[in-house]
Amino acid sequence: MTDKERLIEGKALIDNLQFGESINKLLSIPNNGKSAKFLELKNLFMGNSYYNIGEYFMAIQMLEKVIKSNNKNELASQLKYLCLVHLKKYNLALIEIMGFLKRNPADLYKATLEELLHEIKIGNITDADIIDGIHFLAIENNVI
Repeated sequence: MTDKERLIEGKALIDNLQFGESINKLLSIPNNGKSAKFLELKNLFMGNSYYNIGEYFMAIQMLEKVIKSNNKNELASQLKYLCLVHLKKYNLALIEIMGFLKRNPADLYKATLEELLHEIKIGNITDADIIDGIHFLAIENNVI
């Protein structure tokens, strides 16, 4: 089986919610000699799988590799954001979303911005600087 076939099989395992098996398949693919895009996909799939089994620190490690190679990868940024929320590292989570949206327009993050606006509305987010930042990003990304 080629490395490309293993990558495709790893993705198919994710699609079938077999995250542990996906990790094992993806770990069997060596990193050397691979294109940046191939490694980006491998690390994204691994980050997604680690996230889905609750291994948030491992997920963040994989996702940071993706973001380092492609800082426009919104899915990797959003998964990292969600990992940080699960770890109750709310300030770091907000730094992640704000950092991404300062560099890139929102697509997947539009729903997250709507959720954050709701959290402001019901009083769960009260820091004035954070509120201003979320409002600014929401306006810039046509969420409000």
